[in-house]
Amino acid sequence: MKPLRALVYDLNNGIAILYVKNLNTSEKYSSSIESPDKVFTSITTQIDLPYLDLSDINDVLGYRRPDGRLEFGKNAVYIINDEEGDRLIKLCTSRYREYIIKETAVLEEQKKEAEIEMGYSECMLNGMSGYTPKYYTQDEYIRIKRRIWENKIILYNLK
Repeated sequence: MKPLRALVYDLNNGIAILYVKNLNTSEKYSSSIESPDKVFTSITTQIDLPYLDLSDINDVLGYRRPDGRLEFGKNAVYIINDEEGDRLIKLCTSRYREYIIKETAVLEEQKKEAEIEMGYSECMLNGMSGYTPKYYTQDEYIRIKRRIWENKIILYNLK
């Protein structure tokens, strides 16, 4: 039997795309599953879609009922075609891009605060008084700059 591309909405593990297959005859009769025709087993690793939620699934797939569930856990399996899978992946990628842009803006602001704070520290060392709203260490400043740099690389690769 050919594997089916599926979207799995799991309450504990989130949303993922993977390939599934129906239970074979021996698995159906050896398990204590109430309706084995609607139960699938995973046969590949998954593509996690952490930036999507149930409303996104409904927008892309329509408000259809799940096609079944996986053997274990509380989840819903939707059999999807390649077009629907690609739309979900693109939607997740665009959400991730938005998240990175917002995070970079916050980090840029923290970087400016750290630079100002470091300037105040130099003033205080030279005998001048200055106000420091938040204390940034050199390590924190370097971490902020490194994360901004990483985010810029991620955004470049997402184009």
